Amino acid sequence: MAMLVAASALAPAVASAAPPPELDFSKYPRVDANRYVSYNYDNNGRAFFRAAGFYCSIGQYPGRVACKGSVATAPHGSQGVLLNNSQGPWWVTPTGTAAPNISLLPNARFAAPELPVGRSIGIYDVVCAQPRAAVVSCSSRGRAFVISPKWHKFYAPAGVRDANPPADRLPPSLR
Repeated sequence: MAMLVAASALAPAVASAAPPPELDFSKYPRVDANRYVSYNYDNNGRAFFRAAGFYCSIGQYPGRVACKGSVATAPHGSQGVLLNNSQGPWWVTPTGTAAPNISLLPNARFAAPELPVGRSIGIYDVVCAQPRAAVVSCSSRGRAFVISPKWHKFYAPAGVRDANPPADRLPPSLR
C-alpha cells in the first residue's frame, strides 16, 4: 500500500488520479531479492537484474538505481538511465554528470537473473518491475522512470533537466 501511495505522488497530472499501471508496484508480486544481490566484494553489494533488454543495478547506495540499454527517445550517446533518492532520473552519457563515476554493469563477474514479466524487486528504498514485456519501471522516493527500447517517461520534481518525449510517442497509460 505504501508503494501505491508513493506512486500516486509521482503522477503530475491530477493529484487524485491513480498512478499509471507501470508505477503501481502493488500489482507486481516481489521476487526474492537475495537471488539478485552480488556478494562479490568488487560489486559493492549491488543487486543486478535483466529485463526488457536492459541490464539494471540497484545500490551501492540506498535509493540508487541505473539501467543500461538503448532507448529510442534518449539523447544521442546515452548509455542508460540513473536516479537516486535526491537526483534524477538522468541519462548516463560518456561525458555527462554521472560519468565516469557510475558503473552500469558489475565490476566483477555476476550472472544477473532475469526479472520475470509481471514481477517486481525491492531493495533498500528502490522498487523496480517489469510490468510487461519490453518495459522496465523503477522508483525511489518520489522519483521514477519507465523505459522501453522505443520510449521513456521520467517522473521527478520540477526542474529535472532531462525532458520527456512528446505525449504521442508514449503509450496511452503514460500520456
